[in-house]
Amino acid sequence: MVEVSNFQNKALEAQQVSREKEVTSLRQQLLDIQTQSDEKAIIGKLHHHIVALQVSEGTAVRKLEAATTKIRQLEAQLLRMDKQLDEKGQSLYHCQVDSRNRSRHLRLTIQELRRQYSGTAPLADLEKFSKVMMQLKQDKEKMEMEMRVVKHEREQVSNQLLELEVKHQGLQELIQTLKDSRGAAKVAEWHAKMQEVRLQDLRLNRQISRLQQEMKYQENLNSSHEQTISNLEKENVHISRQAEERQLLWEHREAELERMIDSLERQQKQMADAAMKFEEATGSLPDPSLPVASQLEHAIRTIKIHIKTILDFKEEKKDYEKRLTEADQKLKETEANLLTRDKIINELRLRLPASSDRDEVIKDGMSAGVAFKEIEESCEHKQALKVAQTQIEGLQTRIQQKEDSLQKYMDLLDRSRQESADESKKYMQEIHQLQVKLHAQSDLAFNKFKKAAMVGINVFMNDIQKTLR
Repeated sequence: MVEVSNFQNKALEAQQVSREKEVTSLRQQLLDIQTQSDEKAIIGKLHHHIVALQVSEGTAVRKLEAATTKIRQLEAQLLRMDKQLDEKGQSLYHCQVDSRNRSRHLRLTIQELRRQYSGTAPLADLEKFSKVMMQLKQDKEKMEMEMRVVKHEREQVSNQLLELEVKHQGLQELIQTLKDSRGAAKVAEWHAKMQEVRLQDLRLNRQISRLQQEMKYQENLNSSHEQTISNLEKENVHISRQAEERQLLWEHREAELERMIDSLERQQKQMADAAMKFEEATGSLPDPSLPVASQLEHAIRTIKIHIKTILDFKEEKKDYEKRLTEADQKLKETEANLLTRDKIINELRLRLPASSDRDEVIKDGMSAGVAFKEIEESCEHKQALKVAQTQIEGLQTRIQQKEDSLQKYMDLLDRSRQESADESKKYMQEIHQLQVKLHAQSDLAFNKFKKAAMVGINVFMNDIQKTLR
């Protein structure tokens, strides 16, 4: 490769040397020809001058081409800069619209939060109240535990007292029997009493077993009801979360619709401006062949028609804006109603533990009254029977109360679901009506613009035909 390049370089140098020799020989011949006569000398000078002019013309043409290419590049750069400026202006306008919508949405959210948390206690007071409530609950549990211990000890003492009384009575009867001469009759009487007591004991044991089975059944039923209540509470929380998600979706949809309405209004305004400009340029001009009075009358009539159309459009726009504000107000009212219903449901759910505590207090009071009666009675089996009956009655009352509260919660949930569904359906219908009206208005403006354009084109074609004639 190096040898080939060297050979080519040497060949080029040889060609350059031969060309320079030819040029020098031609110049020498030209000088010889010029020295032969004056005319040939003048011709040589003119030839030199022509060659110089050709060279200067070539340089000027090259400079002109470079200048034109530079001008084209600058024009293209200017067009690109104009396009970028338009895009930046458009993006700035979109950012302004988006920021305005976001500020409106944030303002509405702040108002809703203020309305929702108005009248609530400060966090410090709530913390103090919660600490006091926890302390009271702990004290209550401690007192209940001590009360149960004392109650158990009291029952043991009362049982021991009854046993001692029975033993004392038996000893007294035994002493009297030993002292009396009718011992056999007393023994037979005791045997009959023992059989009667055994039969009564068997009956009471069967009744106690039956009551224990009923109590287990009631406890199972109570646990199933508590499970149902917990499931309903979970469902309520799930429904409230779904409602919040739907509310967020509705707010997002509302923001999108507002942006859509803004864009449609902007397009409508642009189309109306273009139509007005086009009508001012072409359609509003009367026929120049008519007399001046008829031309003025036609112009005045056209202006009146346009003014009337503009006023009608303004009235329709005000009506649509009024309806839109009414729809927004109704939406806010429905959201406020939903918030109040959520508060009511939370309050009812918070009241449920209080009702169960009340039931426990009532049950403790009834069991205390039964224990007081048991001291007065002498039969241990009657005592157990009474306690079982009171416990069953307390469980039945608690189950009934929980069933009533559960039914109340279910009714409230069904009512709130129905109302939210009706309100959302009504809101979607109103949005659909507003969209239909906006589309109709934009179609009407487009038709007017189309008619004006056709009229302008017809007028322009008539003018061209007249000029050709």
